[in-house]
Amino acid sequence: MEKIVKAIQTFFQKNKKAKKAAVILCVLLLAGSLISRGIYTAVLPRVGTERPVYRNLEHQVFGEGRLVANKEVSVYGEDGLRVAYILVKEGQEVEPGTPLLQYDLEDLGELIEEVRLEEERLNIQIETLEYNQGLSQKERDKGRARAAEDYQNTQQENASDAARAQETIAKAQNELDSYPTWETYLADYLKAHQKTVSGNTLSEIDRALLEKTAREEWEQGRQILIDQVLAKQEAADNISGQNGESLKQAKRALEDALANSPKDSSLSLLRLEREVVSKELALYEQIAKEEGIVRAELAGTVTTILIEESGRVADRPLMKIGDRAAGFYFESVIGREERKQVSVGDEAQLTIGADKKRITGEIISIEENGQEGYLLTISPTEDVGSLGEEGEMKVVRQEADRCLTVPLTALRQENGNKFVLVIEERQTILGTEWIAVKRNVQVRSQNSTYAALESGSLSEEDQVITDATKPMGEGDVIRLIEP
Repeated sequence: MEKIVKAIQTFFQKNKKAKKAAVILCVLLLAGSLISRGIYTAVLPRVGTERPVYRNLEHQVFGEGRLVANKEVSVYGEDGLRVAYILVKEGQEVEPGTPLLQYDLEDLGELIEEVRLEEERLNIQIETLEYNQGLSQKERDKGRARAAEDYQNTQQENASDAARAQETIAKAQNELDSYPTWETYLADYLKAHQKTVSGNTLSEIDRALLEKTAREEWEQGRQILIDQVLAKQEAADNISGQNGESLKQAKRALEDALANSPKDSSLSLLRLEREVVSKELALYEQIAKEEGIVRAELAGTVTTILIEESGRVADRPLMKIGDRAAGFYFESVIGREERKQVSVGDEAQLTIGADKKRITGEIISIEENGQEGYLLTISPTEDVGSLGEEGEMKVVRQEADRCLTVPLTALRQENGNKFVLVIEERQTILGTEWIAVKRNVQVRSQNSTYAALESGSLSEEDQVITDATKPMGEGDVIRLIEP
């Protein structure tokens, strides 16, 4: 090797032109190498990088909205009246006594006349029914008196009939009791029919015949008296039965007369109906006296008008007024993704009205709002603005745990897997170069700027590619953007 080097040196020492040519050739080769490397470097993607940073990720939710009434009071009218004029507009501030609307006075006058006629009709009906019921009561009282008298008379007549019947029975019984015994009767009979001839007595045959005849006559007479007693007793029993039935009928008649008559509520109902009509008439007359004006009873803002001019009042509110004393809420709609970042009780920053007044508030409710997302209701911590004023709200929530974060621009996705590209130095035939290296990551949460990563995938020393001048991927040689 040394001989070769000495030979080359000897050659250049003896041949100066060759030496010069060699120098020129070396210069040309060096220049070509530099030019080719410059061209190679120029076509490489230029990238910007950032190092991951530990931070408490902050989420911000923005929304537009307006002030709404904390409490709305409904204004009702009198059913059936026609509205002639509406004297306020939605959004108008009102005070107690502010005229809200006016009824049609001509229509009101016709209605008053109709109600007066109805009241008069009811008065006539009530007077007629009172008179008829008075007559009916007199008839009932008379019927009761007659039934009581009939019952008493029947009792007295029955007692008299029973006494007379007992007297006839006693008389017949006395006659029977007074009838002579057989022995007495026979002795008297024989004595009356005894034949004596010169002091002679009756023969046995004559005596037997007379005794037989006497027996028949005595038994016949006694039987007649017995039959009279039985007949008198039977007659008394019949009279007692008849009297008992007549007394029973008289008693039933008296009970029917004394019984309560069927309850009739028609008079009470008519009086109640007249009372309602009278109150209605008094109310209409008072409205007419006030020229049909309906006035506000509180201070606030007209939020909704629910009736039109010439419309008749029905059983629903005429309008609604936001009660100024009850304060306002701020309502704003947010998207479904933003809903994950807010909770009831969170503090919200509000910017209200044209003067951009800034206050704070508290989220008091979150309700689903159809396809639009969710409706946030925020209670301001102080009085601000007026009903219907528009504004903006911002809710800031900071996560409790500190996590390693990277810019969202560094986050990439492939086949559902998320990753980042970091830079690493490599030695190549062209020297030291920067290479893009893929690192799979798991995103814990993210906001509009940063993504928080689960631990273990990156460190604070890594340089994550956040942007590039042209498309690039894993393994590509890259060039750093100089700061």
